[in-house]
Amino acid sequence: MTPLTSPPNQSPGVETADLVLAARQGDAAALTALVRQFQDMAVGYAWSLLGDFHLAEDAAQDAFIQVLGDLHSLREPAAFGGWLRRIVHKYCDRRTRRVGVRTVPLEGVVAQVTADVTQTSAQDSLEQAETAAVVRRAIAALPDAQRETITLFYMGERSQAQVAVFLDITEGTVRKRLYDARKALKERMIDMVEQTLHDDAPSRNDRFEIHVLLGAACERGDMEEVRRILADTPELARQDARANDEHQVLHYAVYGNQLEVVEFLLTSGADPLKGIYPHRDATSPRAIAFDRGYAAIVDAIDAHLEASRGASDAGRDLCEAAGRGDSKQVSSMLDDDAALIEARDNRGRTPLQRAVERADLALATLLLDRGADIETQDSEGQTPLRRALDHGWKVPDENFADYTAMAGLLVDRGAKVDLWAAAGLGDAEVVRQRLDTSKDAINGSGKVAPVTIAAFRGHTDIVQMLLAAGADPDVTYTIEVAGETIEQKGGALWLAANRGHLDVVRTLLKGGAKADIEIYASGSAIEQSLLHGHREVANLLFLHGAVGHPLTYCVTNDVAALAEHLRANPDAREGLMWSAILAGNETIVEHELTYGAAIPTDKQFNLLEQTIRGWRLGNLKITSDGWDRRSYVRNLQRLIDAGFDPGQRNHRNGRADFTILHHLAARSCNPGTYGHTPDEVVDFARIFVDGGAEVDALESQLQSTPLGWAARYGQLELCRFLLDRDADPNGGDADWARPLAWAERYEHTEVAALLREKGAS
Repeated sequence: MTPLTSPPNQSPGVETADLVLAARQGDAAALTALVRQFQDMAVGYAWSLLGDFHLAEDAAQDAFIQVLGDLHSLREPAAFGGWLRRIVHKYCDRRTRRVGVRTVPLEGVVAQVTADVTQTSAQDSLEQAETAAVVRRAIAALPDAQRETITLFYMGERSQAQVAVFLDITEGTVRKRLYDARKALKERMIDMVEQTLHDDAPSRNDRFEIHVLLGAACERGDMEEVRRILADTPELARQDARANDEHQVLHYAVYGNQLEVVEFLLTSGADPLKGIYPHRDATSPRAIAFDRGYAAIVDAIDAHLEASRGASDAGRDLCEAAGRGDSKQVSSMLDDDAALIEARDNRGRTPLQRAVERADLALATLLLDRGADIETQDSEGQTPLRRALDHGWKVPDENFADYTAMAGLLVDRGAKVDLWAAAGLGDAEVVRQRLDTSKDAINGSGKVAPVTIAAFRGHTDIVQMLLAAGADPDVTYTIEVAGETIEQKGGALWLAANRGHLDVVRTLLKGGAKADIEIYASGSAIEQSLLHGHREVANLLFLHGAVGHPLTYCVTNDVAALAEHLRANPDAREGLMWSAILAGNETIVEHELTYGAAIPTDKQFNLLEQTIRGWRLGNLKITSDGWDRRSYVRNLQRLIDAGFDPGQRNHRNGRADFTILHHLAARSCNPGTYGHTPDEVVDFARIFVDGGAEVDALESQLQSTPLGWAARYGQLELCRFLLDRDADPNGGDADWARPLAWAERYEHTEVAALLREKGAS
């Protein structure tokens, strides 16, 4: 990113008014100048309210996108700063106040920092980062008025007059607040405060400015501005807005119903099927356009998917039938039109690939007999044979043989066997032949290398052969996170530990693999071995230096090991409650609520979320002998009884401000994998509502109430419960967002009938 100098101090009001008037006429330079002039104060003000810079940037960005698209509603252009401040405050209110920074007595923080300064003046980057964190805590400990004033003054180096205009107070009040804040912080800290806030300012580079301008341009339909920005930074068409916010700029174009921008972004690489965590199925650009009735945008997206992935209406229908194993409908459709054998769905999959995904040998045979292309690739470049061998570690053990049989069928019917496939099949002769011909592919080019697939499928001899030929036991691969790539290592050992392949793990360690490896968002190899009951593998990894995790010990209920781990790693105690709740460990939850540190308000939503997530439910191979699934319900009651607020909202990003009751209605994080019974869902809801959760709370993403979400997801019993608790059957911010509209759109006929009975229209 290009470094920027801070904008010069400007006389409040006059020049701002000129910029607003010019921006109203579509002047891109004026829009840019407004963002540059106010970005530091907007983010600084948000931070003074929220205490977390990532969340502050989120709130400020959302506020800017709103005001830049709504400049014509501002009666007095000179009042732009105060208007922006109020909008920033609104977006901060959607998040938990004072998130992320734990305030401590100011005197203690000041003493800590000034002592550090006295001891050393030459700090390395780590020490500087630690000092900056302590300085932020000191600022956070100031009274509200002092905190927001000193933050605005030093972040972006604003004049007292500018701060006064932004906060709508007098310059004298600004001077008094600054005096009091400086006195509290002590003279020796002031330079550090100024430097820390200056370094945190968004004006330090152009990242914040570009994201704001691009998002706003997409939402208001300014094609000229969109083209200008993407000409210099084309990758922004594909990237997430921020690390903790999976919005693409395509989402903003859909929010604004901007067809031309949508079409341009699609040709620039935006993914119309990529949703926003944790409700990705409901928040992809296509889903949002479909739900809001933006038919032209839906048609444009479908046309793009047809051109880029070969998707079609018939392909979607046929692949959906194949995906649920409906061989009768598949046969009927192919009888009517044999050419549909290669028809594709939105993800570029053919009926054969859907049959392979479910390891349906009979259906795959039917399709191959009808001439299905055995080497066809989906939108990710995967063939049926690759999908059969690399089917994912969550597949139950009893189904692994089905996928092995599927791979055998595909090979028998002519699928090509390269080094990777031979390694997955355990075909030593073919592996040897391929290695004798060339070793160029020995470490692969994707996420799953030959040694990784061999380790996953338990072929010790193949792993030995590949290592002897020069394969990297910790082969590096990349994954995409927030639109950017990050490197990962150790996939082979992680999968072998997950599957309990002791000899493979031993071979990899002997070949130089690191025992203490961790995979993004999936934990470590030692966790996988212990969670799935592979004690011998775990012992071997421990002896090679692997370290356990509180979650592991909470699942296995090994309190002695947990206590030892916490003694050796005292910092791990901070996440102990999360681990205990996720694992459904009542003993540890009760202990922490009784004897542990108080849970900060900003941490409560995440913990409530874990109680309803159902992480241990379903056949995920997690050891659950003797464990009672009702522990999740009892632990939730414990949290509410301990004072947790069930009315809190998610604060990952501004528009996804759903409550925990909305989250429950959406079947938690993973409706396809984890599952509570309808009775358990109602039990959770009863605890939330009895604890004070608002049944008609509205959120900004789907503009719906919890009842609306429950109707969307077809949760009949939850709908009945919410209606019995006086939920509004017509609640919602728009006609398309009302409960009956959701139920009818997704063909939940029983839910729709119930809603009509209760007065929905």
